[in-house]
Amino acid sequence: MSYVDALTEVSTAQALTASAASTDQFDAGENTQGMGKGCPMCLEVKVNVAADSTTGNETYAFKIRTSANSDMSSSTDLTSIVIAAADLQLGDTVVVPLGNSEHSQYLDAYYTLGGTTPSVTVSSSFKPMSMVSTGSKTFYPSGYTI
Repeated sequence: MSYVDALTEVSTAQALTASAASTDQFDAGENTQGMGKGCPMCLEVKVNVAADSTTGNETYAFKIRTSANSDMSSSTDLTSIVIAAADLQLGDTVVVPLGNSEHSQYLDAYYTLGGTTPSVTVSSSFKPMSMVSTGSKTFYPSGYTI
């Protein structure tokens, strides 16, 4: 079972067919000196509807962005992970670590889709890594140690 705090959820069953930002942002308030200090934080991306891989050229990447503005203008990329379409099946979890880097007040997710017919539906939220509830598979960026 996975617990989700509504204030940290940035996508709720968001259907994607092209690159897009999450529907919501997380407001870190004045805590911009590294939200992950003490307890590593991440963006947990749960797959609600499996990714399309019909033509074999579909690509999927998940990114954490930060901005001083709630509309995410002038955003900066913090970290990202690329996942193969075959590895985005119903119930799978993708973990994008936030680390303890400094960031601006607002955080969101940005989903980059490519290829002929990309589509996937996801729900995403920021949470401590210790609270990540894994599905059938969990993917982390290469070179990242938990």
